[in-house]
Amino acid sequence: MFEHFFMHMLPKKVSENGVRFKPTLYLGAMLVMLFMFLSVSGLLLLFYYTPERSQAFASILFLEEKVFLGSFFRSFHRMSSHIFLIVLSAHMLRVIFSGAYKVRTYSWRLGLFIFTLIIFEAYAGYLLPMDQLSWWAAKTGLELMKSLPIGGILESILAPDGIGSRLTLTRYFALHIVVIPMFLIVLVSVHMFAVRRQGLSIEGMKVSSDKLKSRLIILFVVMFMSVIILSIFIGAPLTLEADPTTPPNPAKSAWFLLWLQEIVSWRTWYINFVMLVYITMFFLPELSRRKSGFGWFSFDDRPVWISVLLMVIIILVLTIIAMFFRGADWSFGLYFS
Repeated sequence: MFEHFFMHMLPKKVSENGVRFKPTLYLGAMLVMLFMFLSVSGLLLLFYYTPERSQAFASILFLEEKVFLGSFFRSFHRMSSHIFLIVLSAHMLRVIFSGAYKVRTYSWRLGLFIFTLIIFEAYAGYLLPMDQLSWWAAKTGLELMKSLPIGGILESILAPDGIGSRLTLTRYFALHIVVIPMFLIVLVSVHMFAVRRQGLSIEGMKVSSDKLKSRLIILFVVMFMSVIILSIFIGAPLTLEADPTTPPNPAKSAWFLLWLQEIVSWRTWYINFVMLVYITMFFLPELSRRKSGFGWFSFDDRPVWISVLLMVIIILVLTIIAMFFRGADWSFGLYFS
C-alpha cells in the first residue's frame, strides 16, 4: 500500500533528460527524503521532550543519558536538519543556474517562500534544548530579527516574555513542531502536485518512470546510510543548562544565520539591503532577459547567475569570518574553539 502511495507521486511518464542525474542532481528528491527523516526522528524525540522552562534541558539530558539510542536519534535529527538546509540551498541555486526559475515562475516564487519558512523552522528548533549554546543562539537570532523593519512586531509575537521564558518556549515549540510543518506540508504538496501535473521543467522524450523509481530507491538508501554515519561520528553537542546571566563572549547565532550576524555587526541598517535582495529574487523571472529554455549557465542569463554566484561567495566568506575569525567582543582573529 505504501509503495503504491509513494510511487503514485511520480507521473507514469517522465522526461528522458529528467531521469539523468546531471540536469537536476536529484536535489528535490533528496529534500523529500530528508524531510521524512526529520519527521520520523522528530516524532521520536517528541515522546521525551518537555516544553517547560524548568524541565526542557532535563528532558534532553534524560534522552541523552537514559533512553536507548536517545543520543543517536537526537544527533540523527540534527544532522538531517543541517544536510537539509545545505541541499535546500543547492536546490535553489540549481533552479537559478539551470534557468528553471524562468520556465516555471509560479514554482520559483512558491519555492522561495518555502525556503524562508524552512529557515525559520530551523531557527525555532534551535531554542528547544535550552542549553547555553541553543539559548544564546536563539537570543542572537531574535536580535537579528529585531533589526528588520517589522522586527518589533515579530518579537512581541514570538517572545513576549523574553527568550527561554515559559510562553516563548511554548510558542517556539508549537511553531517548530506543528504550525510551520503544517504550512510546509501544504505548500510542498502544492509544489509536488505542480510537478506531477506539469512534468519536469526539462524538455525531452517521455519515457517510463520505472528507471527513475529504481534510482530514487538507491538514492534513499545512500542518503539514509550517510545521515546515520555522520550522526554517529559527529553527534549533537549539549552544553550546560541555559543561564541568561552568563552570556558567552561572543554570543553567536545559528550557523546558517552567521553571515547575517556579521553584516549587522557592521551597521544594523545594512539588513535592509539583504531584504531588498530577497524581494528582488521574487521578481527574478521578470527581471531576467533570458530567452533560452532549460540549460545550465546560459549565455543570455549571465547577469543573473553571475550575480547570484557572487552573492553565494560573499555569504560563504561572511559565514567563515563569523564562525572562525570572531572572538571576544566580536574582535577579529583566528578562533577555532
